[in-house]
Amino acid sequence: MAGKQKKPKKSIIIFLLSSIIVLVTVILITVPRVTVTTEPEEEISAVHGVEEEPEKPEIPEPAAEKPDIYIVIDDVGYNLEQLQPFLEIPVPITFSILPHLQFSAEAADMIRAAGKEYILHLPMEASGGEDPGPGALFISMSEDEIKQTTVSDISSIPYLSGANNHMGSLFTSDKKSMKSVLSVLKQNSMFFLDSYTTASSVVQDICEELDMDYIKRDVFLDNSQDEGEMKNALEKGLTVAEAKGSAVMIGHVWSPELPEIISRISMENSEGFEFGFISEKYNEKQL
Repeated sequence: MAGKQKKPKKSIIIFLLSSIIVLVTVILITVPRVTVTTEPEEEISAVHGVEEEPEKPEIPEPAAEKPDIYIVIDDVGYNLEQLQPFLEIPVPITFSILPHLQFSAEAADMIRAAGKEYILHLPMEASGGEDPGPGALFISMSEDEIKQTTVSDISSIPYLSGANNHMGSLFTSDKKSMKSVLSVLKQNSMFFLDSYTTASSVVQDICEELDMDYIKRDVFLDNSQDEGEMKNALEKGLTVAEAKGSAVMIGHVWSPELPEIISRISMENSEGFEFGFISEKYNEKQL
């Protein structure tokens, strides 16, 4: 009978396993490890010899738009002496010239020569019965009479781009009458500024009906002839502009203290507000 095979001793097995573990450990320590890193994009470009893109300069945020101020001076045409001081105001001013007066055409020439702007001051019936002057419109007129009178008023002054109402607290409250006027202005590519002499004005409704932009007066500058009151009215207009983004202010050529007040306050606030012609407000609304 063959003899029985001897089993390896337990101590030998443990020795062999320990040797294997030591050998593997030595291999792991001595063999260099390969690592993968992610470099920033600009550093990779430099390594590969690619020209680096120059840093883009920081673009400053655009300055906030200044509130817009539009000043309109009414009742031009009775004389030229009252007009001259307003022509010297160092900011854009729009003048509103009454039709068919002795100095209407000459005033228009002076205003253009001074680099200012003018529109038509369209006389309309007042609720108190005051006389609006030559070329006035009344609600008792027929549609044709209103249109013919409006055309005549427009034709009396050259190069008109727009109009506003002179008086007109009764007329601007009458839808039929205002529609006749605004239809003529639209046909002549003219805008209309509502002087807003009454809270009953229907001008906005008719403008919407005829697809015309609505522009409205915000502040009257010279309801009082007191210099302090006029200054306060102008400063109120600046406050309105800050709140709404723009303000339309109306004064009158017969206020002798007003030119100096407008000049002083406009220069004091030239950095914070943008002064412009009323036609610019209309053109802005068209964009």
